[in-house]
Amino acid sequence: MTTRYTSFDIETPHPVHSRYRTISKYSNPIVSCFMCLFSVVNFLMLLIILTRYTFSFDQDFSKLLPTIDYISENLDSPPITSIQKSTNLACPSGYTLQKLITWPGTIKGCYCPQRGSIYPGDCASGDSGVCQTVDPVEDKDLFIWNNDAYCVKRSQKYLLKPYNQSCPSGYNDCQNFCVKQGESCPITSLRIIGQSGETANANESITLSQNRALVINRNEVGLEPLYNLKISFYDMPCLQVDYLPTTNAQGTNYVLLNIPTYSGCGSFGFDNSTEILESINALTVFNQNKFTSIEKLPLYLEQQKEASAYLVTVPKVSIQRSQHCQDLAIQKDIDTIKDHIEAFQGWLIVGSVLGIVCMFVYWIYLVYLIANGGVRKFYLNLTRKVISWCVFSAAFALILIYNRLLAFHDQKIIDQKAYYAELGTSNCFDTSLSAIFIEFSQHISTSTTEVMRYINTMFWSSLGFYIASALIIIFRIVYNTCFM
Repeated sequence: MTTRYTSFDIETPHPVHSRYRTISKYSNPIVSCFMCLFSVVNFLMLLIILTRYTFSFDQDFSKLLPTIDYISENLDSPPITSIQKSTNLACPSGYTLQKLITWPGTIKGCYCPQRGSIYPGDCASGDSGVCQTVDPVEDKDLFIWNNDAYCVKRSQKYLLKPYNQSCPSGYNDCQNFCVKQGESCPITSLRIIGQSGETANANESITLSQNRALVINRNEVGLEPLYNLKISFYDMPCLQVDYLPTTNAQGTNYVLLNIPTYSGCGSFGFDNSTEILESINALTVFNQNKFTSIEKLPLYLEQQKEASAYLVTVPKVSIQRSQHCQDLAIQKDIDTIKDHIEAFQGWLIVGSVLGIVCMFVYWIYLVYLIANGGVRKFYLNLTRKVISWCVFSAAFALILIYNRLLAFHDQKIIDQKAYYAELGTSNCFDTSLSAIFIEFSQHISTSTTEVMRYINTMFWSSLGFYIASALIIIFRIVYNTCFM
């Protein structure tokens, strides 16, 4: 019997198909390596950021912030156009009760009667038997001065009057300001006098308690409108928000007061634009406002017996009369730089800590799979592959959100830095204020820009790993669909 063999040709695999098959075969380990590199690189970047750039405010920046807050409040507040005496702390429609000061409250402290001393914080272990804890007292708004409280009305629509120009149509000319028709011109000065024939010569006056009168003046040449009526303890008010002058008797403030410093107004001193209307004893102010909580504070009342309090008026900051200066001065985001830096710091710390924890856990998980030979087995299961890719995508999305949040606040900080520099160089304010703005812009932290270099590196490297992994997965799906 003769055996016949049928001949046939064996087709040699196309080299391109062979490379495709190789890529498809190793796609799972390659993607796993990309995921592992993704977690390692981001873990290291976040660790560097957390250890080197979770910065605090520059010392000079922090020192300047209260002054900027004080000026910002002045620029943003409309001038006072009318004032009335309040009855039972109530005001007529269109008026608001004028808060004269917020007493700052105190922090927890320790009082040692035998030594006659007091210090902030918990009592030291050695003082436990002879000293006592002083509980904090909350802050309190004070409204009454010399048995009177005041209601004020502010301009609803006003403009700086341009130099050598008239007010626009629909506005009244009030020296340096233009106010909407129907409104009174802003008040430029106040005086408290005894009830006498002098009040008969005044255009406007309000009868106060104790046979006193408040004389109101408007449209005085060369004077800026008033924007605030306030109490200042011990001396003229400081040119910094939340600061207090030192007491006349002690040369320092009560050590438990919740204020930035106990040594007075700091480097910027007093607000010399203010005018004193009247002075009385500091204890009288507390008593008339029925503020009895301070009686719990050891030594505080003794310090206030010789201290004075002053009722003062504060005018608007003087600004050069030009449209450019007005546009600069009325920006409502003038004091948001602190908010953006705090937000940047907050997101930086929270994002870095969470990112480090997530990346570390994810990296350990991948290493565990590789060390136990489980990568191939892991990727044979479609559900597990989908879950792994979803986790990878979620991690990349979080890095994208992290990047955009920090980039947003970084840009705002850069814009504010330029804005304050322009305030200082625009010749819109007097020399002293311009110098403060320039100095402040110089101390706005540049650390955010340095941090963003790392954040952007993280983002672009993560984007590279993510796109490369996605392309490999897409290639495998297409290859398996078309050639397998």
